[in-house]
Amino acid sequence: MYTPGEIAENYIQIGKKKAVMNTDKMFLLAVMAGIYIAVAGCGASTAAGTIGGSAGKLIGASVFPAGLTLVLLAGSELFTGNCLLIIPVLEREISVGAMLRNWGIVYLGNFVGSILVAWMVVNSHQLSLFDGQLAVAAGNSEGVDAICRCLDQGDSLQSAGLPSCLGELCGKGCDWQDNRVILSDSGICGLWF
Repeated sequence: MYTPGEIAENYIQIGKKKAVMNTDKMFLLAVMAGIYIAVAGCGASTAAGTIGGSAGKLIGASVFPAGLTLVLLAGSELFTGNCLLIIPVLEREISVGAMLRNWGIVYLGNFVGSILVAWMVVNSHQLSLFDGQLAVAAGNSEGVDAICRCLDQGDSLQSAGLPSCLGELCGKGCDWQDNRVILSDSGICGLWF
């Protein structure tokens, strides 16, 4: 097990590599992280919506860490984890400009990946499944009937006075837990505990 000082030193070395990563590679890894987290969010919402009640919430909460697992295993770039780049900045190992460059590219990539999944969810009519319970589980129950009615009839969301992009329903997760796992040596199992 690593001491806190050793963990910080490890992240300084990781941060130095992240700071000089090729822009195209960084953006692609960030898009993939956005996709992984959004898909996990959709899976958690599906579990919560189909099972219902407290058991559904428990199963949904158990499904979501799969997205963080994919991010870690694939070596993707998730903005919330990259906020730890402040450690090598404070140790004067990378510049503030390199950190801000990384944050901007990764944030944009995460956003693009999550919007791609949200677009797929809306266009696949996933939210209208199970009598609209997925739309309710996805978060905002206001306007669920209108959303499901539009999707069932093949109408556009704009015809019901709703925004055409519902990215916030399956947006990327910004979870304190991924930073905890990145900083710990608990590995993938630490995502669930």
